[in-house]
Amino acid sequence: MIVNVHLISGPFFSIGETFHVIAFFFTAGMVHALSEKWERISFAQFFKQRSIRLLYPYLTLSFCYIALHLLLNLIRGDVVFNEVILDALIKTVTLKGIGTLWFLPILFIGELIFFCAKKKKIKDFIIILIGFFAIWLSSLLNYKGVCGVNWYGVHSIYGLLINNPVSILMAGIIAALFIDIGFILVNKFSPLFKTGLHSKRSFLIVIVICIASVLIDFICIKHYAGDLHKLNIGNPIIYILCSISGISFVFCLSLLISHLSGIVPSTFKFWGKGSLIIMTTHTEYYINSVVYLAVSSLLLALNINMGDKLLSGVSLVIIMLVESGIVYIVNNTFLRYLYILPKR
Repeated sequence: MIVNVHLISGPFFSIGETFHVIAFFFTAGMVHALSEKWERISFAQFFKQRSIRLLYPYLTLSFCYIALHLLLNLIRGDVVFNEVILDALIKTVTLKGIGTLWFLPILFIGELIFFCAKKKKIKDFIIILIGFFAIWLSSLLNYKGVCGVNWYGVHSIYGLLINNPVSILMAGIIAALFIDIGFILVNKFSPLFKTGLHSKRSFLIVIVICIASVLIDFICIKHYAGDLHKLNIGNPIIYILCSISGISFVFCLSLLISHLSGIVPSTFKFWGKGSLIIMTTHTEYYINSVVYLAVSSLLLALNINMGDKLLSGVSLVIIMLVESGIVYIVNNTFLRYLYILPKR
């Protein structure tokens, strides 16, 4: 869905915009509830573990992006340290993140907030209330022009010292909200994770929730705005409604796929384990652009008129095939150390 939302010809699945990032936070909460590791370790241990898993790939993949553009500048004979390099360095150091890499610091901060809340035994409803307040405040700040869409391209003292930390903190609190929602779901409905859809009744309930979630999103999508990267939160009620319905949809769809097929889940598992690679390469390394240009040029040469929607669908399939090859290569070579810290 992240690849889908970033397609040059426009999203093939419009509904993907409402959960393509939130679902990762939601899933992180489910994983923490299932592993229960957070109960046995200290804050320092948790900080170290999450730094290795999130900040290490953030720094190495950011370095690769900067190195690539330095090389391109040398090949083209451009100024080596141009605006692209300066922008990338500032975004990396301030945790703003280059392109899709912004997600890793926000997940890191969200998990730290979540961990502290659990260790302090703060009740879930308080965490949810704080998260809802952060969504409302983010919407208000964006509306007032204090944080949000326009700040990130201006490297002013205000942007670096005030605006950027406030935006990152707000996004981190919102991430912690959805991490906690995933955590609650596992604790309240643990049989679903142990036995799956074990009865016709549970199967039908999941189908109904899945369909209802899609309908809610289709009704609300035209009023939806929710880009945590830019802290562009529109109507907070619509944002919460679409986020909850979006993650309900993807969760229920996952249960149905797991129940009905043995082949498709293994593909999703493969993509899931390589999600960090896919997130990094599909935009920053121009795979989206190359596929779009290749497909659109071929159609033009063959004099075939294809609408943007169909072009997006074809592009999405080709991009995921290319990304699957990249994931396989990275995971089976020394390149995996770009996102997995080498063991001693």
